Amino acid sequence: MLLGGTALALTACSPVAEVSSPLSAEEKPNVEIRDGELARYTPDGKLTWVLRSPSLAYYEEKEQTRAQDVEVRFFDAQGREALRVRAQELIFFHETGDFMLRGDIQGQDPEGLRFRTEEARWEEREGVLRGNRPIEVERPDSQLRGSGFAYFPREGKLVVHDARLQLFLSPSSPDSGDG
Repeated sequence: MLLGGTALALTACSPVAEVSSPLSAEEKPNVEIRDGELARYTPDGKLTWVLRSPSLAYYEEKEQTRAQDVEVRFFDAQGREALRVRAQELIFFHETGDFMLRGDIQGQDPEGLRFRTEEARWEEREGVLRGNRPIEVERPDSQLRGSGFAYFPREGKLVVHDARLQLFLSPSSPDSGDG
């Protein structure tokens, strides 16, 4: 309860927290939760995201929660699931409401868009998931590669930086007049 209450009670009015150094062997969490879930809401009570993990650890002194093998579901302005992201590791910064995702990040939206990257950061104040590492985006009819991205779940908008698009066109039929 302490972990969830602490995470939900904070607002995103502080500057972006920096990623801290790895924890030393003697740093023990204040609270550990197995098969846990955290939810984040807007000030007006709309669900922003839900985090599920088999292992959550709260570190009071660092004001962080760390989780392994995570799934984060983001929601749009109407409360529908807009994006589902899986990653090996998550670090949640209580002061800002931001979090960092690392390791084999895989995302998928309800329309079939999928992406992969290695690192991304949720910026609570802007409501955006950003990454500056290479990203691969796939839809049934195309592939897109880029050097970074910004995903706005509330609007269902993805922006890929320095993008290269590959379209998969269906072969022309004999009746199309193409040859």
